[in-house]
Amino acid sequence: MASVAPSGVTPGDITGLWASNQVTSLLDGVDGTVPEYGSLEWVQLPPGDPRKVAAVIAAAEEFRRYVLEETWMDELHRRDPEAWHAELAANSYAPQNGTGT
Repeated sequence: MASVAPSGVTPGDITGLWASNQVTSLLDGVDGTVPEYGSLEWVQLPPGDPRKVAAVIAAAEEFRRYVLEETWMDELHRRDPEAWHAELAANSYAPQNGTGT
């Protein structure tokens, strides 16, 4: 089966756009924040609250990106251990909250 994606567009790109579109559609006109999937706040949302589904989609997309990065790092480690170490060190010490701490 031929790809339906334009050249240079990955299935992950399409998946990420789909997830973003779904969350945006679900939250159109909805007040309040989307709690983290599985949190007490998420459990306490009423049945049918679109924020519950939005949180599930967001969590799935976050996991997809995590697996993609881990796969890339594993491949880098296999191909070029020095580059892997440099990448690991650069990301280990990068500010995580934008404040430099």
